[in-house]
This record gives sequence, C-alpha cells and structure tokens, in this order.
Amino acid sequence: MAKKKKKENKLSFTGIQIMVFAVFGAAVGMLFSFAMYDNLFRQYVKSMYTYVENDWGHLQYYAGKGTDQVIRLRDMLEKDKVRHRQPAFDAAIDARARLIGSAGYIDKTRAMLELEEALSGVMEWYNSRMDLRNKRFSYIEWGMITAEYLDNYNRHKENYVNAVKDYNFRIERFPFRGIAKKLNLEKIPAPETFVESEVDLKREKYTKDNVFRMDLMEGTSSAGSY
Repeated sequence: MAKKKKKENKLSFTGIQIMVFAVFGAAVGMLFSFAMYDNLFRQYVKSMYTYVENDWGHLQYYAGKGTDQVIRLRDMLEKDKVRHRQPAFDAAIDARARLIGSAGYIDKTRAMLELEEALSGVMEWYNSRMDLRNKRFSYIEWGMITAEYLDNYNRHKENYVNAVKDYNFRIERFPFRGIAKKLNLEKIPAPETFVESEVDLKREKYTKDNVFRMDLMEGTSSAGSY
C-alpha cells in the first residue's frame, strides 16, 4: 500500500509540473500576441494619420498655386492700371503666409478657411469684371489656368475631408483609441467648405484685334503656367 501511495505522489508532482509549464506557455503566448497586435494596431493608426498628412500636402500645394495666381492677377491689373479690390487680394496673400507659419491642424485649418474665403472673393470679383476679358486675352487665360488649380484643390479637399472623417471615427473606438492616446494623436477638424472655382469666360463681343491677344513672352504668359 505504501508503494502505491508513493507512486500517486509522483504522478501528482508530474501533473503540477505540466500545469506550471502550461500556464507559463499560455502567459508567454498571450504576451507575444498582445505585443504583435499592439504593433499591428499602432501601424494601422500611423498609416491613417499618414494618409491625412498626404492629402493635406496636396491641399496646401494647390492652395499655394491659387494664391500665386492671385498675385499674377494683381500684377496684371497694376500693369494695365486697372482699379481692383486690393483688400481681397491682400487677404489671400496674408492667409497663405499664416497657413505656412501655422503649427497643428487646428491652426492650419483656421488659416486654410481664411484662404478659401479670400480666394473665393477674388474669383467672384474676377467673374464680375467682363471688361477685363474684353481688354486682353491673357485675362481669359488667367481664368482658365486658375480654375484648373482650384478644381484640383476642391477635389483634394474632398479626399482630405473623407480621410479625416475615417481617421476621427477610428481613433474614438477600441482598440484604436488607446493606441492614438499613446501616440499623442487627437481628432482633426475637417470643415466641408470649398473654394469658388467656377470661372465666367464670357465676353460681350469679340473683334479681330483683341481675340487671342497674349503677352509676347517666350514659352509662357503673364497669366500663369499650366
């Protein structure tokens, strides 16, 4: 009987060893899985933020191109001694300067909204001045070039807004909320506003002398470049 009892003790000790190794293995596996999924979720949140940054870069590029066109139009008007709405032109130039100097998406978005409003103001003024399009073809060309830049801006603005909405939606939910907090990432504002990009190219009448009149510059025009 004593011999049988000793055997039972031996089996019991072996069982304890198996249990310890099983628990240890499960703990190691859980830690490994947690680290793997944590890294996976971290990379996913980072990639979403990168998409937002890339779309913002396109947005800022075309906003800059639009502002360059405002400066070109101002120079054309001054060269032709045409009175114009100087505050609207200055507002666009100042807004771009604030946009470039802004840090953080809240300040950047505020500056971009100011720039959008200023660019729309310039376009509305341009569309109201049919006399300019009768004066020189370069004013028509300016409208065509600028409209293309602003159309691209609006297209990328839509992409940016969608990317921000998706990003904001994700980081407010488990498990991405904790990851975003670790990475010090917060919600990004995404106002759905756009720049007035429709250009009125109508002229009251065309004559042989003023149709297709352009500045005589090799390979370029004062109205801008495509």
